[in-house]
Amino acid sequence: MDAGIRELERRWAITRAPDDEGRLLAARVRAGELRAESIQLAACAGHAGAAAAAEVLEVQAELDLVHAAAEAWPFSLEARLRVALAALLALLPAWDATESPAEVRSLPRDAARLVASILRAHEAGPREGDQEELRRLGEIASDLTNGGQLTPEWSDGWSASGVATLQATFFLLGALQAEGPASEQLVQEDVGACLGSVLEGGPAVGEALRRKLLETIPGWALGYDDPLIGDPDCGRG
Repeated sequence: MDAGIRELERRWAITRAPDDEGRLLAARVRAGELRAESIQLAACAGHAGAAAAAEVLEVQAELDLVHAAAEAWPFSLEARLRVALAALLALLPAWDATESPAEVRSLPRDAARLVASILRAHEAGPREGDQEELRRLGEIASDLTNGGQLTPEWSDGWSASGVATLQATFFLLGALQAEGPASEQLVQEDVGACLGSVLEGGPAVGEALRRKLLETIPGWALGYDDPLIGDPDCGRG
């Protein structure tokens, strides 16, 4: 490790000041230890140290993550999948309080658990059983949808948050099943649509998503920890 970075680490360990953390993070970007995207993502999630680093690096740090993700998301494919997982996790408490048919009761939580597993295996490669589980969940989802949209017999009479939960589930499963040269673009589009469907769940749902992003993105983006973006079993009664 660069001696200058070690000195910045020591200083930040003593002061815990955002400006000192910002100087450390900026130095790590310049040394190739962090991507500038990580600084931008954490800064947009409200992390004070990342915001200080963004100023030093002249990186934009004023995006509304929720709305930017639903429209013109400027971040990487992995970041998109993590944010989409956060969206699904933010919806799960409301889903658990919903009277849902047995056919779909466990689908959103099973999908969240699968996405978390796939993201954990991002560096090491696919884990045994993930693809089989993806096929199983995809078959359940295909019985409930038409062209990726929830069919009327399933959507009529449901709360906005319940519909948003299933739409987020379908979009994530569809993104993970994409293959071929166009797969990354399809994932980008599906995740944007996923976030859009979450926002349609109403202000309370959008605020739950915003809190989830602010709570979990900075630690992952800056390499302090890797919680993925929550625990698929969080909030389960």
